[in-house]
Amino acid sequence: MRRRAPLSKLALWSALALLSLCAGARAADGPLPAAGGSASGSGSSPGSGTDSAVTTHPASWAALAPESVWINPGFFSEHFNQSLGYRQDNWGFGAQVNLPNDLALLGGEFLNSDNTRSHDIGVLWQPWSLGPFKIGAVAGAFNGYPHYQNGAWFPAVLPMVSTHYGIVGANFSVVPNYGNRLHGAFVIQLLLRVW
Repeated sequence: MRRRAPLSKLALWSALALLSLCAGARAADGPLPAAGGSASGSGSSPGSGTDSAVTTHPASWAALAPESVWINPGFFSEHFNQSLGYRQDNWGFGAQVNLPNDLALLGGEFLNSDNTRSHDIGVLWQPWSLGPFKIGAVAGAFNGYPHYQNGAWFPAVLPMVSTHYGIVGANFSVVPNYGNRLHGAFVIQLLLRVW
């Protein structure tokens, strides 16, 4: 029987394929034709004032083109219960690809609070702004926590606030307590823009 690739490797290859598509889209010359017709509408010329075609969604792959790419060294956590000796410097490596429409793709690996290796993957949506801060939530999945699902992957939705200045930035979040399985903490993740 052939061994299946671990989910983290499948996620990595999927992310690389998506980035490849986005990079190709960035070089595209123009929008794709609308379904059932040409990209220019039905027989009207640009600027004639008679173009009646209505487009509700961008017809170009460029709408998925990355706006920036950030890397991080894992994150740092301040646990609600300091007396239990959880790991707070959660070193690792991760990446964040910012897309249009307040979206971003996230993924990485880190040493978790139980001092075991974890992986994460998610989609970040931050539709609100308050001064220099973007506010929203990340929906994704984590693994590697020995007291929760025996280290298997599990879904999670977490609030996230972000800020950027030049080539540096930070993500802030709160992880809730979940019995003796997940350890609640305030989390900060430092970012460096590489593209």
